[in-house]
Amino acid sequence: MSLYCIESLYKYMKDMADFVFEITIESMKFFESFFGYKYPFNKYDQVFAHEYKWGAMENAGIVTHNDRYIWKDAVSIETKLDFANTISH
Repeated sequence: MSLYCIESLYKYMKDMADFVFEITIESMKFFESFFGYKYPFNKYDQVFAHEYKWGAMENAGIVTHNDRYIWKDAVSIETKLDFANTISH
């Protein structure tokens, strides 16, 4: 599992990577248990794309996010919960 973003946002992504990985891993565990079926692909990456039109888009093995989800300042718990919902859906 990997995270990708443009170089200028790397320092901010690095600060929130643990949060993204935790939500992603716990969500996968939940859905694998709920459906009784293991994740069927050999990779799962998340890309934060500059000027990406949508909030996020799920594809087999990769999810693309708008890079506005990379926080440059402290955010509220509501903002974190909103993003956790985006990751887990």
